[in-house]
Amino acid sequence: PVKTADFKGMAAVTKSVRPRIMADESVNTFAEAMRVIETRAADVISLKFPKMGGILKAKKIAALCGNEYLVGTTPGSRLADAANVHLAASLRNLMLPCEIGEFERMGDNPCIGLEIVDGFVSPPPCAGLGVEVDLKRVGLAD
Repeated sequence: PVKTADFKGMAAVTKSVRPRIMADESVNTFAEAMRVIETRAADVISLKFPKMGGILKAKKIAALCGNEYLVGTTPGSRLADAANVHLAASLRNLMLPCEIGEFERMGDNPCIGLEIVDGFVSPPPCAGLGVEVDLKRVGLAD
């Protein structure tokens, strides 16, 4: 109900309602995460590694949050969600359910290998992200 950068407004909403409030589009950087925490603008922070500059930067933001974070997602392929699975698996204090699985809504997904089984997705048992890019689908193979 407030603009993305209106941390004071977010704090007023967070204080005024009973459900927990999550900062999502308001947190792209370490500094913004600090501001959300310092102003109590939200109860939870959504970690989205692409907008935060990678998995390592998302992990650093998670370290600020104690256990008040989750791994968020944006629509995309199995490749992005495979990286989200690795991020989630690497976080020690992850207590909240994550938003992983948007790839299921993507038509003509160029990747194979990551699957949701009984509502869960796990990192692969081997090295790498656990997905393969179908080069024919992306126009890079004959």
